[in-house]
Amino acid sequence: MASKPVRRTLAGGGGVSRTHLLHFFPSFETGGVQRRFVTLANRLSERYRHTVIALDANLDAARGLESGVEIRFMNPPARKGSMLCAFEVKDLVTRLKPDLALTYNWGAMDGVAGARLASICPVIHTEDGFGVDEASTLKRRRVLARRVLLNQIYQTVVPSHTLYRIARERYCVATRKLRLILNGVDTDRFRPGLSRQMREKLGIPESSVLFGFVGQLRPEKNLGMLLQAFAQAPISGPRLLILGSGPCEADLRRAASAWNVADRVVFHPSTPDPAPFYAALDVFVLSSSTEQMPISLLEAMACGLPAVCTDVGDVRVILDAPAGSLARSGDVSGYAQALACAAAGVADRAAVGRRNRERAVTHYSQPVMLSAYQSLYDEAVARWNGN
Repeated sequence: MASKPVRRTLAGGGGVSRTHLLHFFPSFETGGVQRRFVTLANRLSERYRHTVIALDANLDAARGLESGVEIRFMNPPARKGSMLCAFEVKDLVTRLKPDLALTYNWGAMDGVAGARLASICPVIHTEDGFGVDEASTLKRRRVLARRVLLNQIYQTVVPSHTLYRIARERYCVATRKLRLILNGVDTDRFRPGLSRQMREKLGIPESSVLFGFVGQLRPEKNLGMLLQAFAQAPISGPRLLILGSGPCEADLRRAASAWNVADRVVFHPSTPDPAPFYAALDVFVLSSSTEQMPISLLEAMACGLPAVCTDVGDVRVILDAPAGSLARSGDVSGYAQALACAAAGVADRAAVGRRNRERAVTHYSQPVMLSAYQSLYDEAVARWNGN
């Protein structure tokens, strides 16, 4: 078997029996899915120990794990991407004997198949959204695979009403095998009134309106459109912060130069603690061509920020669609106008930010999310063991 331990972090204190969770990620880069896992691992460290396999071997999100988390990272299967990968996963699951196997998004579907073949523990799959290749149209082969596999495992978790509808109508997942768990954020950590010191470090004048994106620099985030709209928006001296890392960074830097805004755009690599960066912003921005329930949007709302977003996934419901805050995906002129509206008045931004904060606290609580995942995991293990 090609997989072997590559890193291990042990919990302090001994003698505690923790439920063993085996996770298959397409990547463990710093993104919303991975940050949610890090939150779960940190907050529920006394209940669970983890083995994580990132199929691309990227472990960047591990920076956010606290010292009390018992976790082991393993190399991905040697045959990842081939038809034999599922059998390699089956052998791995059989050898590790986890209490529960967890898989994330289409990129880990070989993990679903392999864990199902091993049949020694329950399997829970999470569908958080789509890549750029399924932003507008679902691939038939993938739909058929999901129909078969997701009805053979314990449950599939989705974080948005849009994905729940897709799972029921397109993947034909039985209601008893489908669970909606909304994302939640720490509204104490992400809150209004945090220090604006980061703004000074970034060299942003207080007189400039600072827009900011937080997330992976991937094609589906459509940040090229954001740069074009930012360049076209009729605003005096705005700035734009792009906080994140990913394969599109070089192209985005070239696009900023091509649109003559490079001197007003700040690129900063991803960080496990984005809270100080939200505190520096005046307006949060999201330009994705596909999205479901972005954690970065919830964090920005909890920080009391107004937001300009594309109207995708559950974003309209999350924001309660304030006038002028949404634009159609790909609508550059509409997005530029939304940026201009958001920049128009400090008082208006503050009022929208207060409403967003209230919505985050009321509807997107981290304790509620943590409780839901803990209940699901414990229920799956107990039923598998006949308890």
